[in-house]
Amino acid sequence: MDIDSYHKDPAQEGTPQERLFEMEKIRSSLRQLMWNKAGIIRCEKSLVDAKRWLKKRDYIMEGRFQSRRESELKNMITVANLIIDSAILRKGSVGAHYRSDFRERGENWRRHTACRRGQGVKWI
Repeated sequence: MDIDSYHKDPAQEGTPQERLFEMEKIRSSLRQLMWNKAGIIRCEKSLVDAKRWLKKRDYIMEGRFQSRRESELKNMITVANLIIDSAILRKGSVGAHYRSDFRERGENWRRHTACRRGQGVKWI
């Protein structure tokens, strides 16, 4: 399955069953994306690729959905964005998360990150 191929706006097209099917394809693609691009072994290129994929699905964050499954997808996308933004900020390998482009711990390896809407990710 090509994870980049699903980018239609499911909130705007087709019958409710077709929209649900499209949402399920996006959910599945998102899980695959996060495992392959932002999983345990990651690098800046894979994280940027993942961020680009998520950006193409911004319409989901702006949509108004009726079902729990659709709302869960919005939450999954929110969490994926937070993980990717934090991983891009951290220029090092810490714990179980390995940056193949930064093999050492990095300068801020003991610090945490904080994410706030409209303020991005920063060190705390």
